Amino acid sequence: MIGMGAAFLLFLPTAGTTGKAVPALLGLAIMAVFAVSELMISPIGLAVTTQLAPQAFRAQIMALYFFLVSLGTSLSGVLAKYYDPAREFAYFGIFGVVAIAAGWVVFGLSGYISRLMEGVH
Repeated sequence: MIGMGAAFLLFLPTAGTTGKAVPALLGLAIMAVFAVSELMISPIGLAVTTQLAPQAFRAQIMALYFFLVSLGTSLSGVLAKYYDPAREFAYFGIFGVVAIAAGWVVFGLSGYISRLMEGVH
């Protein structure tokens, strides 16, 4: 999540330059950060889902995982309606800060969650 937030913040240097050319390398860098972030999140989510799901409900829990991913994708489409070139800096800044904050919250809770999950197979 922190990487995704950083990718949103990479949009900020060009915010407010509507109608002007954006450097292609910056666009490529932003897409690279998004791709690497996704590659770091997805395999871990799949592995944890299969490891922590009860044996009798693995298929259902995996289906729930994919449903939640699709729900997040749909939510991104809903949030895209709020994009306005006049408020571009706020749009990308807020999404970036919220994603980074959520990542730090998850990171802060990870030790507690790990202790709760000890012995779970």
